[in-house]
Amino acid sequence: MASEERQPAAVPSDVATRLLITRVLLAVWGGGTSIYLVTLVVAPPPPSGLAPDWLIVGCGYGMFAGFLLHRRNLPTWAIDLNGYVGVFCASVGVAASGNPTTSYSLFYLWVTVLSCHFLPLRRAVPQIGLVPLGYLAALRATGGAMPWVRWVLLSVTVAVVGFSVAFLRRQTEGLLAIVAAQARSDSLTGLLNRRAFEADLDAEVSRSARTGQPLALLVADLDHFKRINDRWGHPAGDKVLKAVAEVIRTQCRRL
Repeated sequence: MASEERQPAAVPSDVATRLLITRVLLAVWGGGTSIYLVTLVVAPPPPSGLAPDWLIVGCGYGMFAGFLLHRRNLPTWAIDLNGYVGVFCASVGVAASGNPTTSYSLFYLWVTVLSCHFLPLRRAVPQIGLVPLGYLAALRATGGAMPWVRWVLLSVTVAVVGFSVAFLRRQTEGLLAIVAAQARSDSLTGLLNRRAFEADLDAEVSRSARTGQPLALLVADLDHFKRINDRWGHPAGDKVLKAVAEVIRTQCRRL
């Protein structure tokens, strides 16, 4: 009999998530900095000169290079650093433009969405809180009357967008957890299904081989179960299976 084709090993969820975050940040910093560089080329030079703009370009491509070098092992602090550097670059861009109505303020929304989607809320809130402060300093640096309405609108927008993204992320994670649990359990008894059993068995066999600890496997069968279905029907058989599953569940410790 032909041997069963082995499936490639799945990437652990935390590793896959970190790889996804790295790719997104590479695209954001590479694409965003390139867009900013194009605006420098086609637009007339700002009154303050190009030094602040070249600082933004250097920071942007520096972040891109850093994420590229550590794309296979991105440290946790680098994801937090992304938000703080993003607020700094957006603030410098607004201030260097000399125009309080500049579109560079939209980069604050990039920071908000990324931070609230990729970070826990307790770590994203400080970054969101820096946006109004950075935008206030940038608007004051442009000179002229302070456009308070514009500052209030952007600050409120950032807060609403940030908390909306964080809420949707929590809802999505909850739904994914339910789906993952349902994919591993039998819908009738709530016990692990065949897929989950095989995965856990492989893990225990590997652990036993690694640690040298003995491994035991208990196989049980329900005698005369077919007679229950034939005599009282399948609904009665389902009740028996649920009762047996509950006994097994109460007699087994949690892993």
